[in-house]
Amino acid sequence: MGHIQVWFSQPAQRLPYIRSACQSTLFQDGLVLKKYTPKHVVECFFAENCGLSYDSFIDMLGRRWKGPQVSPLAHLERTIIELELGYTKALWYNPARRRRYCMKSLFDWHSLYALFVDIRSQLEPSQEPDPLPGLCTTILFHRLSVISEVIYSGAQLSLYSAEECVFAYWYATQILELQLSCLDEILPESHGSPAFDEHQFQSVFLTASQAISLAVFSVSLRKLGTSWQRTRLNCLRRYKWAFIDEYDDVDLPPVGHPNFLKFTAACSAIQQDCDYSPVGQIQLASVLLAQLVDFTGGWTGPWVQERKQLSHRSRDDQCVQCLRDVCQSLETLPASVPEANEWDMSVLTWDPDVHPWFPFVLSAIRK
Repeated sequence: MGHIQVWFSQPAQRLPYIRSACQSTLFQDGLVLKKYTPKHVVECFFAENCGLSYDSFIDMLGRRWKGPQVSPLAHLERTIIELELGYTKALWYNPARRRRYCMKSLFDWHSLYALFVDIRSQLEPSQEPDPLPGLCTTILFHRLSVISEVIYSGAQLSLYSAEECVFAYWYATQILELQLSCLDEILPESHGSPAFDEHQFQSVFLTASQAISLAVFSVSLRKLGTSWQRTRLNCLRRYKWAFIDEYDDVDLPPVGHPNFLKFTAACSAIQQDCDYSPVGQIQLASVLLAQLVDFTGGWTGPWVQERKQLSHRSRDDQCVQCLRDVCQSLETLPASVPEANEWDMSVLTWDPDVHPWFPFVLSAIRK
């Protein structure tokens, strides 16, 4: 429910008394959902993401741990509880506050990922199934999802200059590619578990989002200035969360941080790609999103209809149908990069009341 209400253009859930009631229900007086201990959060994390009971993980760790010190189980539990509760509470923040929370949490997600990787290296070899690779990938997927939210929320809040928008949508395609790689590893392992259907949904939805982001990046290239140095400095300022000194204290380098050299190379490569079509990417996204209209699985429970349908102008505006409307408007994008160089960028409009993350062509959006 929290994820779905984030997509509302004017969600009633952000009214202070409703937000307070939801957050108090989640965690208050040391209880989760008014009846569970905080450890319940860890148990749900393992069961929902890996189809693994936390007790079996503790048992495996006790039998196979070979590290010089005691296993970091207490630290692991505390970090998962803080991140999961904090992230869920933030679903009821306003967009600006939620973005600040997400940026601040990214180092903690990286620390948790590094912790799981270290645990994996400290286990005795065994013939039994090893849950650690899947757990590491799951943690990384969660962190990449938060990075994706940080990127797109910048567009939602109108924080980006024209130049910064070009980098943001390219950077989004890179993060989404990493997320899809994670899902390629997770999906076979989650088959038969409650998470499998959700992972399938996410795989299709993220692929569609990547295609739209790539199209927006390609038609926005003309907005870049003449100075790469200035653009680079703007990126360092905008993504300063990725360059804080705390990352130097963790041996494992972070995954998915901005790479300006890759960006400059991508700008040159796409302009020389004779086969690339911006509108082709939009058409691909439309086909993928159409597959999700009848999708009934996943973790949305009784809110499955809200996730996939309803009018983009209504207060119940949701991600799948809303994004299909955006794609329909973007079918007027140019068919090739040479055409994009002559295309009128002024017809693109960013309005979070229509869609929080992607632009649309105002004259073509469905009334």
